[in-house]
Amino acid sequence: MKLDLSDIKTTARRIKSELPEIIKSSGTKRLVIDSITLFSMMYDDVSERRIRLVGLIKAIKKAGITALFTAEVNAENTLHSKDGIVEYSSDGVLHLSQNEVERNIRLMIRVIKMRRIQHDRVYRPYEITDKGLVVFSNEMVFHEMGLDDDLSSKKKYII
Repeated sequence: MKLDLSDIKTTARRIKSELPEIIKSSGTKRLVIDSITLFSMMYDDVSERRIRLVGLIKAIKKAGITALFTAEVNAENTLHSKDGIVEYSSDGVLHLSQNEVERNIRLMIRVIKMRRIQHDRVYRPYEITDKGLVVFSNEMVFHEMGLDDDLSSKKKYII
């Protein structure tokens, strides 16, 4: 379903009225909303935004499906979404990022939050393949950070 943010009231009505029926009639087991940030932008008031997001999540849970939301990150703290609301309403939060060392780019995933499950918070490498996302759970990514071009004097490894 493609939504048009130029007409926010119609879009909100479509989500509320059409989404449950689409889920039911299609036998949907998974739903992806890319990006939940756009959904949040439909509401200027923070309280209204939270109420609508919680309502959407309750409707998804009631439908018995699994939902995956993507969200824009906060520029000041990239472990949180732009509005900071979705993390508190979701059962799990995964942080996807990349690391570049010596012109090699490595994709990284980190479990920030997963309700009712013991997990570590270590960055793990992953790849996107024709079979889906493959996480190398037995490997760790060493994230190298330097403040200038002379990395040899200012290296910090985060495991």
